[in-house]
Amino acid sequence: MIKIKPCPFCNSQNIVYGAIWSYKYTPHGYRMICQDCGAFSGDKGTKRAARNLWNRRDYNGNL
Repeated sequence: MIKIKPCPFCNSQNIVYGAIWSYKYTPHGYRMICQDCGAFSGDKGTKRAARNLWNRRDYNGNL
């Protein structure tokens, strides 16, 4: 299992998946959300893609 990195803004480990719902009440995408400061990733079609986007950092640890 791939570990979810802490929030790059507040360093919280309290990160969850958030579903993006369509008008038909079915999820059509996902994002990662920090439950402490409210930071979130961009929208992606799968949980894996949302997690990979959240975990992406440059050499200095920035998004």
